[in-house]
Amino acid sequence: MHCGFRTGWRVCARMLGFLGILWAGAWLYPQGAAAASPGGAPAADPLARIVEGAKREGVVDVALQSSLTPQGVAAIQEGIRKKYGVDLKINYTPTRSYPRIQAQALTEHKAGTPPSHDLITLEDFRLFALAEAGAVERVDWGPYLVSKTPREVVVFGGSGLVVNTTYLGLLYNPKVVSPQEAPASLRDLTNPKWRGKVLVPPYPLVWMPLVIPLGRQTSLSVVEGIMKNGAVVAEWPTAINRFTLGEYPIVALISETFAHQLKAKGLSAGFRPMDVALMNQHNVAVRTGARHPNAAKLLAAFLAGPEALKIWQEVASAPNLHYRGQSLFELGPEWEGVRPWLWTPERVRYMSTPEAEAWEGEIGRLLTRK
Repeated sequence: MHCGFRTGWRVCARMLGFLGILWAGAWLYPQGAAAASPGGAPAADPLARIVEGAKREGVVDVALQSSLTPQGVAAIQEGIRKKYGVDLKINYTPTRSYPRIQAQALTEHKAGTPPSHDLITLEDFRLFALAEAGAVERVDWGPYLVSKTPREVVVFGGSGLVVNTTYLGLLYNPKVVSPQEAPASLRDLTNPKWRGKVLVPPYPLVWMPLVIPLGRQTSLSVVEGIMKNGAVVAEWPTAINRFTLGEYPIVALISETFAHQLKAKGLSAGFRPMDVALMNQHNVAVRTGARHPNAAKLLAAFLAGPEALKIWQEVASAPNLHYRGQSLFELGPEWEGVRPWLWTPERVRYMSTPEAEAWEGEIGRLLTRK
């Protein structure tokens, strides 16, 4: 452009300034990268991107807690349709064994094969191990979380989201065992008055938070004493059946979810803490290399949000203690002031040491000894 004297210096200045703005815009936002959406929001909005991606994918393969049930999955699908306008087909596999989910994910990751599930459910301990191995994706969940979702649900640097929590404690029948005399520790289970009246779980990892404070030799002696006192090893679903039938009045180290479910059926059930109030956090995590990553992230964020909390509580009897004051479930006075024991990275790493692995193995052998 030629700016002669006759053109006028003010006009030239304006024209040069205008061209400068155009040039700067082309440099900062090449090929319209910052074009606004019809609603005025940038097209690069992270949530908008995964919503559109989920619409294209249309399906997600998940391994979620069996307590959610197909009824709960249908409610989740409807919730996502209403909130995001996404008709998402959820291929639901009920999770009945976290160790199997972990082993499958690790095997697939090491082999470089596509994940069987886009989204999986694990407790803290196993989630951390998969995150360390790179088998689950670390996600910046901030832009995806539903309004009023507590930030505490994001765990291990974005490796997962907490969808519900459960304390582990002692379940007892108050018609047979009074609250005052119900065992409060592992040592109490060695008392001859409870001979042949106690069911215990076969999962050594569940025992470890309680036995570690006792020390190795003392803890092995206590567990051996429990087994010699006639305790019967049973997986949780089996234990609940036998408890409901009145065969055993005490189930040690079991999830509070079962106590809520029993009470919902009108059955008598007491639930109290033991030596350590282990709180299991049930987390969803997106598999690295997921076939449907956008749908998986959208579903995960919804599952951890307040709308899904209602579904978890109504269908699965599953509370989430991160939603303080919003739980439908209240534990008894024995739980007032109890501080939850959680799996921290330091505690998980200790469990990978030769000492802890040997200790856990010894606990397992005591539980299976005839």
